[in-house]
Amino acid sequence: MSLEKSEKALASMDLEKVFRRVFPRYLRHYKASVQQDRAGTDYYVVTETVTVQVDMKVLSRDPGWKSGWSSCLPIELWSVKDRWICGYDGNADFVLWVYRDSNRVVLARRKELRDYVNLRRLEWMFFLKEYESQTRSWNGTIYTSSFVWLPFFVVAKQGFFYQYKVA
Repeated sequence: MSLEKSEKALASMDLEKVFRRVFPRYLRHYKASVQQDRAGTDYYVVTETVTVQVDMKVLSRDPGWKSGWSSCLPIELWSVKDRWICGYDGNADFVLWVYRDSNRVVLARRKELRDYVNLRRLEWMFFLKEYESQTRSWNGTIYTSSFVWLPFFVVAKQGFFYQYKVA
């Protein structure tokens, strides 16, 4: 999905409802600047106690939502594969996957996610099918990222993934 399509998808969603479900002490949210976006933060979420930075991953389809909670999660190996930039190297506090068709969201603490991916990257690249996607940035540059699909129950065992249903 291009950045433009992702932005349009986010604009059509009730992000307040999403953030309220994920962050129970939610007060408000606001969009990060272009510079902050390049550094890995899409939104700031202000709660009663803290302001957190969130990296949003918008997906059109949840690959298994009809079978309940046993869905898969795209885990990014390389954010910019051509330059060997690791996935989740940004400065956000959390990564939030939003599945538009099922209203399911998955939240992970970014630092723990990055460490987990760095620990398992070579194994996953060897044993799992690696998928690539190309994204056109704001200035027209096209970059390639890569990811693997992991069952949610596998990543949930790590203890820093949380999933919610947004009504």
